[in-house]
Amino acid sequence: RRGMKKTKHKDLSKGDGDVKSNKATTTTTSTVNQPRNPQVRLQRVFKGGSLSKKARNVLMGDSWQKRYFEIRQDGSIAWGKGDRKDWKAAKITHVRVVREKGRNREFEFEVGVANQKPLVLRASDSKRFRLWMDYLDKVCTAYSLPKHGDTTVTD
Repeated sequence: RRGMKKTKHKDLSKGDGDVKSNKATTTTTSTVNQPRNPQVRLQRVFKGGSLSKKARNVLMGDSWQKRYFEIRQDGSIAWGKGDRKDWKAAKITHVRVVREKGRNREFEFEVGVANQKPLVLRASDSKRFRLWMDYLDKVCTAYSLPKHGDTTVTD
C-alpha cells in the first residue's frame, strides 16, 4: 500500500450540518497522482481548445483531424470531437516540440501518452501554441516529465 495515506474524517452525514456524532471513519486516499513538485499550481482542468491531431492511415497517408483537448490536474490529457463521454484520455509521459519552419510544422508538438503512440498535435497559430507550451511546461515540471526540445516560444 505504498503511496497511500490514511486520514480520519468525522461522520457529518446526520442532521443539518451540526455534528451529532463523534464517530470517525477511516478512508484511504491515493497520493500516486499528486504532483511531485507541489510548488507548481495546476488547474483542475485546462481547456486549451481545439488542435489538429495527426491521424495515421496506412492506405491514405497522414491527415489532420480537428479535436478538442484538455489537460487534467492528475497529469492526463483528454481529447475528442463533441460529447465528452466519447473522449479518450491517457497519462502524459513526455512532451516534444518540433522546431521546423516550413511545411506547416512550425506549431507542431508531440505529447507522449501511456500505452499508445504519441499524439502529434498542431496549433493553428503562435498564440495558441504559446498557450499550450506554457501549460504543458507546468505539467512537465509538476510531474517531473521529460521535455524534448525548447518549449519556450519567441515571436
